[in-house]
Amino acid sequence: MIKFVGFLLFIMSFSAMALVPVEGILMGEAQTDIQTDPLLNVFSDIYDKTKLGENKKVKLYHSTFEGGQLLVESCGYLAPSQYATPWQEKQAKRSVAATLQYIGIDTSIKAIGAYAKKMEISDSEYKRLTNNLLKNYCSKNITIFSLRNLEQSFQHYFQNPRMEMIPSVESSPFATNMVKTSTEKEAARSREFDQVIKNFRAFCSWGGEVEDYRMLTPYLNNRYIMSFVFKNMSGVQDQMVGKEQKIKLVPDDSTVQVACTDLICRKENLTTFRQKFPLSVGSTGVSTDLAKLYCHHFRFQNEPQGTIPEVKAWIKAQEIEDPIFETSQFISLMTGMPDLFFGIDSYQDMPLLLRSSVDERWNLWAKQVLNSFSKDMLYEEALKVKVVPRTDRVALATKGFEVDLSVTMGEMDRMMQDHDKLGLTFELKLTKNYMRSLKTKWHALAQEVDLEGQKKLKEDVARYIDIQLRDKSKYFTQRMWNEDFSRLVAEELINQSLIYRGPIFDSYQEEVLKVPVRFSYGLFALSYLRYKADAASGRLKLNL
Repeated sequence: MIKFVGFLLFIMSFSAMALVPVEGILMGEAQTDIQTDPLLNVFSDIYDKTKLGENKKVKLYHSTFEGGQLLVESCGYLAPSQYATPWQEKQAKRSVAATLQYIGIDTSIKAIGAYAKKMEISDSEYKRLTNNLLKNYCSKNITIFSLRNLEQSFQHYFQNPRMEMIPSVESSPFATNMVKTSTEKEAARSREFDQVIKNFRAFCSWGGEVEDYRMLTPYLNNRYIMSFVFKNMSGVQDQMVGKEQKIKLVPDDSTVQVACTDLICRKENLTTFRQKFPLSVGSTGVSTDLAKLYCHHFRFQNEPQGTIPEVKAWIKAQEIEDPIFETSQFISLMTGMPDLFFGIDSYQDMPLLLRSSVDERWNLWAKQVLNSFSKDMLYEEALKVKVVPRTDRVALATKGFEVDLSVTMGEMDRMMQDHDKLGLTFELKLTKNYMRSLKTKWHALAQEVDLEGQKKLKEDVARYIDIQLRDKSKYFTQRMWNEDFSRLVAEELINQSLIYRGPIFDSYQEEVLKVPVRFSYGLFALSYLRYKADAASGRLKLNL
C-alpha cells in the first residue's frame, strides 16, 4: 500500500461531482444505465496508444503550447472589453470560471478514481478519502453540481476507472527508456496523485463569486489552460486532419459551455450558450471577447486577499512553486503527457533526463552505422595513433598533465573535432617529484648540448612508462600500440614538464599525480577496430 495514502485519507478533503450523468445531475440521482459522459470526447484524441495515436498526442500537446502562446500574443493588440452593464461583465467572467470549474471537476474526479485504483487503495480507504474531500474542500455555493452527485461520481469512477486518464508515454515511440522508467515509477504516480487532489480542491473551492476566485486563480491566469477553455466555449477543438497530419481547429459538438444567470450556472448546448452569454459593446464574436477577458482580467489574477479563512490557510501552507506544479499536472491530464518533474527526486536529475533523448538516439544511430560499416567499408589507409601536443600554458596550469591521443583512419577522421569522437581514458600514476626531475634533467642536458643524454633520458622515461602501459593493455581487446608508443608518451610528458608554470612544483612534498591518457577515436577508425574484432572472433567471415 502506498505510504502517503494515510496522509491523504486524514488530511486531504475535496468535494467534487463526477459528471455521471447530466440526467442524474438534473434529476438528483445517478443511474449509470441512463447516464452519458458529457466530456467523453473532450480529450479522446490523447488516448489512442497506437504509433499514429502517439504521434497525434505529441502534435496535440504542441498545439496546446501554441494555443497558449497565441493567446498571450493577442494581448498586444486587443483593447479591454466594454459591456453595457456591470452585471453583464460579471456574468461573462462567471461563465468563463464556471466552464473551467466544470471541466476541472469532471477531469479531476475521473483522475482521482484512476489513480486510486492504480495505487490499490481499498474500498474503505477510498470512501474515507472522498468523504474528507467532500466535507472540507467544496464550496457550499457550488451550483453546477450537487454534493450528492459528486459523491456518487467518485464511487462510479472508482468502480469503473478511466485508467487512460493517467498521463503516460509508456507506449510512445518518441520517449526514451529513461523517460518511460522515470514517469511510470511508483514515486512519480504518488506525486501526481497528490497534485490531482489539489486540482480538485482548487476547482471545487470556488462558489461563483467573481470578486473571489479562491484557489482557481493560478488556473485562470494560465495561458495554456485558458486557451483550451476558450476553444470549448467557442465550440471548436484541435484535431489532426488530412494526410499532412496537421492540427486544425474544427467545429465540435462535444465541447463544453457553461452559462450563468446571476450565481446559478448550468451546462448548455452551444446554441443556447451563445444566446445567454453576454457580448461586449461592438463585439466581433465570442472568441475575441474571451481573449479580451483573459488579457485584461484573468491574466492578472493573484492570490485572493479577502477570501474565506480556509482558503487563506491553504494559500499560506503552499510553497512558491506549488501552483506551478498543480497547473502543470492539470495540463498533463488535458494532454496525456506526464510532467517529467514528478519523476525525478532532485532538480539536478532533470538535465540528465532531458539529455537522454539525444543520447539514446545517438547510441542507436551509432550502433546501426557501425554494423553497416563493419560489413561494407573498404580500408585503404593505415590506422594512426598520434599525440596531440598540449602547448596551451594556461590549460596546462589549470588542468594539469594529461596525454591526448588521436586515433584516426583517413582524412575524414582527421577533420572531425574531438567532441565528435568517442573518448576512452585511463590514468598513469607518476609522482610530482618525478615530473620535476624530468624538467631539471632536461634543462641540464640542454645547457650541455648533450644530445645523447637527452636521447637516453627519453628511453629511460619510456621504459618506466611502459611498465604501467603493459598493465593497461588488459583494457583493450585489440592492442593499440607498439614499442614506439611509450616513447611518444614519454616525449609528450617531458615537453609538458618543460612548459608547465602551475603550482604543482611549488613544494617538494611527495605526491602521486594521476595523469590521464585520453584516446579520441574517429568514426572510421572505430569502424575498422570493430571490423578487426568481428573478423578475429569469427562473427564476420572473410571472403577473399
